[in-house]
Amino acid sequence: MDLSIVIVSWNVKDLLIACLESVFAACKALNVEIIVVDNKSSDNTVTEIESRFPRARVIANDKNVGFAAANNQALMKCTGQYILLLNPDPIVVNDAIIRLITFMETHPDVGLVGPRLDLPNGEIQITCARSFPTPIDWFWYFSFIGQVFRTSTYFGRLYLS
Repeated sequence: MDLSIVIVSWNVKDLLIACLESVFAACKALNVEIIVVDNKSSDNTVTEIESRFPRARVIANDKNVGFAAANNQALMKCTGQYILLLNPDPIVVNDAIIRLITFMETHPDVGLVGPRLDLPNGEIQITCARSFPTPIDWFWYFSFIGQVFRTSTYFGRLYLS
Protein backbone atom coordinates (compact mmCIF):
# COMPACT_ATOMS: atom_id res chain seq x y z
CA MET A 1 0.00 0.00 0.00
CA ASP A 2 1.50 3.35 -1.05
CA LEU A 3 -0.66 5.66 1.01
CA SER A 4 -3.31 5.63 3.71
CA ILE A 5 -5.59 8.67 3.78
CA VAL A 6 -7.48 9.38 7.01
CA ILE A 7 -10.47 11.72 7.03
CA VAL A 8 -12.53 12.50 10.14
CA SER A 9 -16.05 13.78 9.55
CA TRP A 10 -18.94 15.13 11.55
CA ASN A 11 -22.01 16.48 9.74
CA VAL A 12 -20.09 17.59 6.64
CA LYS A 13 -21.45 15.09 4.12
CA ASP A 14 -21.45 17.39 1.09
CA LEU A 15 -17.93 18.68 1.74
CA LEU A 16 -16.72 15.12 2.35
CA ILE A 17 -18.22 13.88 -0.92
CA ALA A 18 -16.46 16.64 -2.88
CA CYS A 19 -13.22 15.89 -1.03
CA LEU A 20 -13.42 12.15 -1.71
CA GLU A 21 -14.20 12.71 -5.38
CA SER A 22 -11.07 14.84 -5.68
CA VAL A 23 -8.97 12.34 -3.72
CA PHE A 24 -9.98 9.39 -5.90
CA ALA A 25 -9.32 11.44 -9.05
CA ALA A 26 -5.88 12.53 -7.77
CA CYS A 27 -4.83 9.05 -6.64
CA LYS A 28 -5.55 6.97 -9.74
CA ALA A 29 -1.87 6.06 -10.14
CA LEU A 30 -1.43 5.10 -6.48
CA ASN A 31 -2.33 2.12 -4.37
CA VAL A 32 -4.28 3.91 -1.63
CA GLU A 33 -6.59 3.08 1.21
CA ILE A 34 -9.01 5.72 2.41
CA ILE A 35 -10.36 5.52 5.93
CA VAL A 36 -13.23 7.80 6.89
CA VAL A 37 -14.06 8.03 10.58
CA ASP A 38 -17.52 9.44 11.14
CA ASN A 39 -18.23 10.91 14.56
CA LYS A 40 -21.95 10.10 14.73
CA SER A 41 -23.12 12.48 12.02
CA SER A 42 -26.83 13.15 11.77
CA ASP A 43 -26.71 13.99 8.04
CA ASN A 44 -26.65 10.40 6.71
CA THR A 45 -22.91 10.60 6.01
CA VAL A 46 -22.14 6.93 6.64
CA THR A 47 -24.80 5.56 4.29
CA GLU A 48 -23.95 8.05 1.57
CA ILE A 49 -20.20 7.44 1.72
CA GLU A 50 -20.59 3.65 1.81
CA SER A 51 -22.86 3.70 -1.24
CA ARG A 52 -20.93 6.27 -3.31
CA PHE A 53 -17.37 5.23 -2.39
CA PRO A 54 -17.23 1.47 -1.81
CA ARG A 55 -13.39 1.56 -1.82
CA ALA A 56 -13.38 3.82 1.24
CA ARG A 57 -13.41 2.10 4.59
CA VAL A 58 -15.84 3.76 6.98
CA ILE A 59 -15.57 3.61 10.75
CA ALA A 60 -18.92 4.72 12.15
CA ASN A 61 -18.62 5.83 15.75
CA ASP A 62 -21.65 5.56 18.01
CA LYS A 63 -20.75 8.93 19.55
CA ASN A 64 -18.63 11.94 18.73
CA VAL A 65 -15.24 10.98 20.16
CA GLY A 66 -13.53 14.13 18.90
CA PHE A 67 -11.06 14.86 16.15
CA ALA A 68 -7.88 13.51 17.76
CA ALA A 69 -9.43 10.26 19.03
CA ALA A 70 -11.06 9.61 15.66
CA ASN A 71 -7.73 10.12 13.88
CA ASN A 72 -6.10 7.72 16.33
CA GLN A 73 -8.76 5.09 15.59
CA ALA A 74 -7.91 5.22 11.90
CA LEU A 75 -4.15 5.41 12.41
CA MET A 76 -4.31 2.04 14.16
CA LYS A 77 -5.74 0.53 10.96
CA CYS A 78 -3.46 2.19 8.38
CA THR A 79 -1.29 -0.05 6.24
CA GLY A 80 0.21 2.49 3.83
CA GLN A 81 3.87 3.37 3.63
CA TYR A 82 2.77 6.99 4.07
CA ILE A 83 -0.20 8.44 5.92
CA LEU A 84 -2.08 11.60 4.98
CA LEU A 85 -4.34 13.16 7.60
CA LEU A 86 -6.88 15.13 5.59
CA ASN A 87 -9.73 17.33 6.74
CA PRO A 88 -13.05 16.69 5.00
CA ASP A 89 -13.26 20.08 3.29
CA PRO A 90 -10.26 20.44 0.93
CA ILE A 91 -10.31 19.69 -2.76
CA VAL A 92 -7.16 17.88 -3.86
CA VAL A 93 -5.92 19.31 -7.13
CA ASN A 94 -3.96 17.72 -9.93
CA ASP A 95 -0.95 15.74 -8.76
CA ALA A 96 -0.64 17.27 -5.28
CA ILE A 97 -0.63 13.94 -3.45
CA ILE A 98 1.81 12.35 -5.89
CA ARG A 99 4.11 15.37 -5.45
CA LEU A 100 4.02 14.94 -1.66
CA ILE A 101 4.95 11.26 -1.98
CA THR A 102 7.67 12.05 -4.54
CA PHE A 103 9.12 14.62 -2.16
CA MET A 104 9.20 12.07 0.66
CA GLU A 105 10.78 9.45 -1.60
CA THR A 106 13.54 11.83 -2.73
CA HIS A 107 14.20 13.23 0.76
CA PRO A 108 14.63 10.23 3.07
CA ASP A 109 15.85 12.51 5.88
CA VAL A 110 12.40 14.16 6.07
CA GLY A 111 9.84 12.60 8.40
CA LEU A 112 6.84 14.88 7.86
CA VAL A 113 5.56 17.03 5.05
CA GLY A 114 2.46 19.17 4.67
CA PRO A 115 0.86 20.50 1.51
CA ARG A 116 0.31 24.13 0.64
CA LEU A 117 -3.31 25.08 1.19
CA ASP A 118 -4.88 27.51 -1.23
CA LEU A 119 -8.15 29.39 -0.89
CA PRO A 120 -10.71 29.02 -3.71
CA ASN A 121 -9.43 32.28 -5.23
CA GLY A 122 -5.91 30.84 -5.49
CA GLU A 123 -4.34 32.74 -2.60
CA ILE A 124 -2.36 30.83 0.00
CA GLN A 125 -4.34 30.17 3.17
CA ILE A 126 -1.99 32.11 5.42
CA THR A 127 -3.08 30.51 8.68
CA CYS A 128 -1.71 27.22 7.37
CA ALA A 129 1.65 28.59 6.20
CA ARG A 130 3.65 29.67 9.21
CA SER A 131 7.34 29.94 9.85
CA PHE A 132 8.94 28.70 13.02
CA PRO A 133 7.67 31.34 15.46
CA THR A 134 10.11 33.57 17.22
CA PRO A 135 9.29 36.10 19.95
CA ILE A 136 9.87 39.03 17.60
CA ASP A 137 7.56 37.51 14.96
CA TRP A 138 4.80 37.16 17.56
CA PHE A 139 5.44 40.72 18.72
CA TRP A 140 5.05 42.10 15.19
CA TYR A 141 1.89 40.05 14.70
CA PHE A 142 0.17 40.97 17.98
CA SER A 143 1.19 44.64 17.76
CA PHE A 144 -0.66 44.63 14.41
CA ILE A 145 2.43 45.90 12.61
CA GLY A 146 2.76 42.43 11.08
CA GLN A 147 -0.87 42.55 9.98
CA VAL A 148 -0.67 46.03 8.51
CA PHE A 149 2.58 45.20 6.70
CA ARG A 150 1.82 41.54 6.11
CA THR A 151 3.56 41.47 2.71
CA SER A 152 6.80 42.66 4.31
CA THR A 153 9.48 39.98 4.41
CA TYR A 154 10.46 41.24 7.86
CA PHE A 155 7.20 42.16 9.61
CA GLY A 156 5.18 39.42 7.91
CA ARG A 157 7.54 36.51 8.59
CA LEU A 158 5.18 34.66 10.94
CA TYR A 159 2.82 33.81 8.07
CA LEU A 160 5.56 33.45 5.47
CA SER A 161 4.66 36.64 3.65
